[in-house]
Amino acid sequence: MRPFPGLWLRGAAIRALGEHFRDQPGTADFLRDRAVNDPDSDLRRAAIEALGEHFRDQTGTADFLHDRAVNDPDSDPRGAAIEALGAHFRGHPETADFLRNRAVNDPDSDPRGVAIEALGAHFRDHPGTADFLRDRAVNDPDSDPRRAACLALAGMLNIPHARTLCSRDLDGIAPGIDPAEPVTGEHARRAATALGEDEGAIRALYERIAAELSLTLAWKGKPARAAAAALVPGGVPDAAIDPTFTHAQPHQAGAGRVSIPYWRHRSRPC
Repeated sequence: MRPFPGLWLRGAAIRALGEHFRDQPGTADFLRDRAVNDPDSDLRRAAIEALGEHFRDQTGTADFLHDRAVNDPDSDPRGAAIEALGAHFRGHPETADFLRNRAVNDPDSDPRGVAIEALGAHFRDHPGTADFLRDRAVNDPDSDPRRAACLALAGMLNIPHARTLCSRDLDGIAPGIDPAEPVTGEHARRAATALGEDEGAIRALYERIAAELSLTLAWKGKPARAAAAALVPGGVPDAAIDPTFTHAQPHQAGAGRVSIPYWRHRSRPC
């Protein structure tokens, strides 16, 4: 098989092969080749997504995705592999630990955020998930993973409108609010308007949420609860999760990265 020269056509061909030719001999091998060797990161991402969705039951797919989640040189394919593992391999005993590893140790904020979202979506009842997300909401040095952790935690709370109130745009979807920034009275007023509720009732809900998520409320002046203080400062080191998942360099805080929206919220050229 020979890839088409145009980026869009090549991406369409990769997706079509995964969807319509999954039973054809050689398709999985071709997708694995593109996932590693295509020079364009968007096409490697497309191949990874096709493998996760259509070849999840094939021997070796999980191991291949683990490798791509750590060793692809670009953040988008790593994020695609992380998301595929969370969505399609949640029953594998090593998946939760691997996602926690990537949520701490990927060098870029986007894949860390994807791993955090996957933990919140697929492992909310897994022992330790809530405490881990509290740690990430406070200790990740970039805002996007902190926002993802806050929103994931909000979805676990038995508090009315918690997820909506913890979303930046008050729509219940990403991005979440950043726990490093105070929730302002203006935000509470906008939330009251959006939900058709009394502002005092909304502030009371925020105070209940803050007691669980260590949010700072501008009208209170300090966090209601330092939930992450008892956790490991700076996150969970590789060895505490799985010493085999150390192919990439551990994340170093303050490396001058620019926080950008998650790759899957951006438009795709292919």
